[in-house]
Amino acid sequence: MDEDEAIQVSLPPYEFPPPWIPPEQRCSHPDYASTLNQFLSRTVRFARSRQTNQFGFHIKGGKEHELGLYVSRVMQDSNAYRVGLRVADKILVVNGYNFETLDHDEAVSVLKEARDIEMQVKYFPYGYDKLCRMSELQQKRLDYQEYEEYVKKNSTNKINSPVRDSTSTHS
Repeated sequence: MDEDEAIQVSLPPYEFPPPWIPPEQRCSHPDYASTLNQFLSRTVRFARSRQTNQFGFHIKGGKEHELGLYVSRVMQDSNAYRVGLRVADKILVVNGYNFETLDHDEAVSVLKEARDIEMQVKYFPYGYDKLCRMSELQQKRLDYQEYEEYVKKNSTNKINSPVRDSTSTHS
């Protein structure tokens, strides 16, 4: 490269710093307010819907994943939604059962037996993200294992017939 050649670099647009907020106003300002309260455990109480006979949320994880059980989906306008349950809430206790020691199937069984729920949860997106990444990796691993089995199965059952060209016409 010659000394005369310029290297072109693309930089992101400049972002101006946030405006200065006087110290006495920082407690109530959203850019400065501490939102650590969202990570504290909380208790929610709700019942199955009378129309659908469901609680309105899905769970993911379990003891077998060593990361706990998490809320993976909350249906809008469900009882779970109305009491503030949200995706990435780690489920700690349900109706006296310690969910941190249950595998997924045991947790589902406890939930299916209940009509009303008193649930202790805490918002923990970091553990939930890790669980989702683990699930994706496990799925890729399973897909690859299925592929390997398919290749192995089909490589031993080779068909020794000639390949025919279906586009050509024979008379």
